[in-house]
Amino acid sequence: MSSTFFRGLIFCFLGRREAPADPAGRAGRGRIGWPGGLCRAGARGDTWLAPRRPERGAAPSEMRPTVIAVGGFSSNTGKTTLVCELLRALPGWEAVKMTRGHYRSCGKDPQACCVSHLLGEEAVVRTGRAETYAPGKDTGRYWDAGASDVHWAVVTERQVEAGFRAALARVKAPGVVVEGNSFLRFAEADFAILVARADVLKLKPTARRALTRADALYLSDAGRGIDPSQRAAFAEWWRARGLEEVAPALPVYTREGLPQLVSRIESAHALARSRPGTPDALTPAHTP
Repeated sequence: MSSTFFRGLIFCFLGRREAPADPAGRAGRGRIGWPGGLCRAGARGDTWLAPRRPERGAAPSEMRPTVIAVGGFSSNTGKTTLVCELLRALPGWEAVKMTRGHYRSCGKDPQACCVSHLLGEEAVVRTGRAETYAPGKDTGRYWDAGASDVHWAVVTERQVEAGFRAALARVKAPGVVVEGNSFLRFAEADFAILVARADVLKLKPTARRALTRADALYLSDAGRGIDPSQRAAFAEWWRARGLEEVAPALPVYTREGLPQLVSRIESAHALARSRPGTPDALTPAHTP
């Protein structure tokens, strides 16, 4: 196969190195390097970053936090597991869970939607352990992983942007990990990761839109590992769906490469904190 992504996906697993990445792991799109057997290139240019340093005289606390997005190709891909791994590696950071609900539970039994009773005229945001901790639930897992605070935004389709911004306004830590795809239609993250499973070849519409803004792809394995046949099948499916044109040269990580992925996030965080700009601003995303 001749596509850039297909070669990259195979070589990532084989450990081949072609082009060296810069020290921050932010080489330009189209250049691929696989240090330690994993891709480490493909970050976007400077224009996508949201302005963040306070204007002269503003307090450092007025800077908005670094936003790391974790979305998924489909349900049950391992998004929450990756969020928890990142929270363990980023002590002091907070987490946001974005949940889109439906008044009619996607046209089925209204009682089947676990958040339908929370939906109203405005987005609902719950914050703090008393309002968000439940053993085994996604937000409870965030707390168990070491999040310094957790915010749960429950929104309808029309409330996604308002819910995300309301949740972000409550974050006091220097960085926050946000689980969700839909908010990327309205705001840029400082670093965006999409999670897929090599044995589940599905891509929901919100994930395809988010793919154009992704900085990395994470292949989860549910703790079972990824065998070569699954890797090859995923790469072939990626090529057949035309995703190599949507996200060329996208770096690929697996569980073994988590340290490298965290290193890239830390570099993105350091870069974001050093950029001049206005406080509490988000760069609007271009909604297709």
